[in-house]
Amino acid sequence: MEQDPVAPANDAASLRRLMRRAPEATLATLAHDHSQVANGWPVTSMVQPVIDMDGTPVMLISELADHTRHIQNNPRVSLLFRPFSSWDTRDEASETGRDKPVTDTQRLTVFGTARKMEDHRIKRRYLAIQPAAALYAGFADFAFYRIDIEAAYWVGGFGKQRRLRGDQLRCPVADSLIANHDTLIDMLQGKQPELTGQIVPLHGPENCDCETNWKPVTIDCDGAHFACNDTILRIEFPHTIFSVEDAQNILVKMGQKKNEIQT
Repeated sequence: MEQDPVAPANDAASLRRLMRRAPEATLATLAHDHSQVANGWPVTSMVQPVIDMDGTPVMLISELADHTRHIQNNPRVSLLFRPFSSWDTRDEASETGRDKPVTDTQRLTVFGTARKMEDHRIKRRYLAIQPAAALYAGFADFAFYRIDIEAAYWVGGFGKQRRLRGDQLRCPVADSLIANHDTLIDMLQGKQPELTGQIVPLHGPENCDCETNWKPVTIDCDGAHFACNDTILRIEFPHTIFSVEDAQNILVKMGQKKNEIQT
């Protein structure tokens, strides 16, 4: 007898994780000088945001795109995120000859204001998580836009809803984690590679393309990204962290093999 699926969580950390794990998002903007519809018409497009350390979405978009022109005229936008499992249906369908059932229908809409920015930290983080974007990140017509979150609306199924303010969704990351992030990453890669070798087998998926040579590339309040060649792996922390000291402690605990971390 099949068990009912576990109800999705709607605490702020779980909703940030939903955004971080979504492979793409639907961007909604208000049309301006569009070739097909009048000004003010709602227009949607697909984007691939990277979520900053505190939960703020960041987009890398072309100045030539319709949605960028819309944002420059009116920076108010919405982003719709859905879980990874709801998007990745093709592999199983091709093996079984039928569509993969989508059991996780939760979704999160983020309302915010898009702001163009030039920040080397943001660029490094974005390209660490989306390395393929390096092919066009240096083009003159591409730029990073940060979505300053005003509010969020979560739907977890029939009768399951939650509304949050932007400050409720974001994580108050300490300045020390931001300021010392790259130093911590360098230390883990250079002086403590064995720690990564313990974390990935314990907390990563059962079937990884790379069994060795994983290295951490980003850390945030909810988890970390690890890279092996062109493969990026996301591993969540058992609880939210706020400082560089929290990051060091939780990584050491996650690398211990004796006892499972209590969440």
